[in-house]
Amino acid sequence: MKIALDLNGGDFSPEETLKAIPYAIKKGFLRQEEIAAVGTSDALSALRDRNFPGISYYESQEIVGMGDTAGIALKKRKSSISQGMRFLSDEKIHAFVTAGNTAATVAWATVTAGRVFRWVRPAIAVPLPNVLGPCILLDAGASPACTPEHLLFFALMGSIYCTNVFGIQAPKVGLINMGSESSKGSSESKTAYRLIEERQAHFGASFDFIGNIEGDEILKSDVNVAVTSGLVGNLLLKFGEGLIHQVQNKLGIIWKIAKWLDSFHNNTDYKSIGGAALLGINGLVIIAHGKSSHKAVAHALKTAKRLAELDVIYQIKSRLA
Repeated sequence: MKIALDLNGGDFSPEETLKAIPYAIKKGFLRQEEIAAVGTSDALSALRDRNFPGISYYESQEIVGMGDTAGIALKKRKSSISQGMRFLSDEKIHAFVTAGNTAATVAWATVTAGRVFRWVRPAIAVPLPNVLGPCILLDAGASPACTPEHLLFFALMGSIYCTNVFGIQAPKVGLINMGSESSKGSSESKTAYRLIEERQAHFGASFDFIGNIEGDEILKSDVNVAVTSGLVGNLLLKFGEGLIHQVQNKLGIIWKIAKWLDSFHNNTDYKSIGGAALLGINGLVIIAHGKSSHKAVAHALKTAKRLAELDVIYQIKSRLA
């Protein structure tokens, strides 16, 4: 098992990403020999000084900025992101973890590792704190504009992911819309509803489409996969993140006293979740929050190892074939 970490990805890199490695080792998330570090010579030298024998080192010569467009990032062929994706494509590593530029990560993953199938768009699957059980939202930002066909495959990938990761034999899939009725929403939403409903018959008992769900149902209804475009998904995620932080700041110490609220926060906070899987790509990519601390990056490494052991990408590809 080899999990590669982008040392130069994230707002606080390489300081936080460097600290993530000893933290992950101490917590037992990974063994030293299971880690591959990808970064500039300065970042690699700082890691070598910490004396962790068994770690693999791969030097990159360029850094993708958090504000770089996908076009600019694709020109940086010697960056840690591009190099990590090439290793993934060449099967030198089992997973690649980065807290770097999401657009750049998706672009390089698509160009280098490639899609599982040409008609499947990439989607970021983010865990959500549904009160009734495991739930993921996809897409959370990889594909802003989506056709009904794209949403169909998001639903299928999310269902397969939930079955393999959470052990749910018939995940409940909901299409995020402005109303629960099948007649609500745009023409694209109505078409997506019909396509997913038709695929229900093909997948049988392993796929349970419950129809449209409204925004307030994502966290409280019995749904395991919440499907939407990357634009809407990212807006929902960022709004929820901002709301949680605002409530936390307003309540202060009361936030810690109210255990159920604190638990809710832990299930939504990127510091605890660590990272989200980029589905639809021929390789396991975990995207961590740009503001990730070393603990959050360490949890992303833990997630990457677990999903690699479950061989989630192969399961998705084989089921969609």
